[in-house]
Amino acid sequence: MDADSEAKLSTFDAAVGRFFDKMEKGIDEAYRKSVLETVTDLIHDSPRLTGTFQNSWRLAKNTPDLSVEEKPVKGTLPVPGAPEVVQFTHKDSIHITNNLPYAAILNDGRPGGEQHSEQAPIGWVETIAEGWPDSFEAHLEGEFS
Repeated sequence: MDADSEAKLSTFDAAVGRFFDKMEKGIDEAYRKSVLETVTDLIHDSPRLTGTFQNSWRLAKNTPDLSVEEKPVKGTLPVPGAPEVVQFTHKDSIHITNNLPYAAILNDGRPGGEQHSEQAPIGWVETIAEGWPDSFEAHLEGEFS
């Protein structure tokens, strides 16, 4: 291969590398935005009697955070793990958890199918989770439009 062809190939290779880097960064950003949107929806739609349930949502990378918020901070809805979202990539496994003892009954209802809370219809967590693919796709379109 002559020097001119090698230079052109090198330029092409560099352009392909930049393209894939841009694609990966866009995918990562869409992933982060859709994860944050999902946890924000969970917090927003959580029953609010004392705020403890809302404050017990956790975000974690690769391993679930099993902690709970014993006492909510008045006027805030912190999401432990949210600052780490900037470090998430599409290759990471993201865990959104709420480990209060009554979390399952708020979502699943009481035995016999009775809704536990008027603020939380049965299956509300699954409904939000099922919206994640659409959120991710919308954010992808936003990154690449």
